[in-house]
Amino acid sequence: MPLPHSIPHAIHETWEKQITSGNPKPDNAQLLPLICQAIATSSASGDPAVVAKPIESAFAKVAAN
Repeated sequence: MPLPHSIPHAIHETWEKQITSGNPKPDNAQLLPLICQAIATSSASGDPAVVAKPIESAFAKVAAN
């Protein structure tokens, strides 16, 4: 299971990248289920870099729609 503090950090870092990139803010109703799924399927080690990758993918998926 990912370490609890690594999840909010990864979400915050990815959110900041999304906002500063000039892309529109993602719709939370679409984003939240994707983030939950990303967390559920991510690293059992809690490595923040591993946890961040699926969260970044979730943001990218919502931004592309």
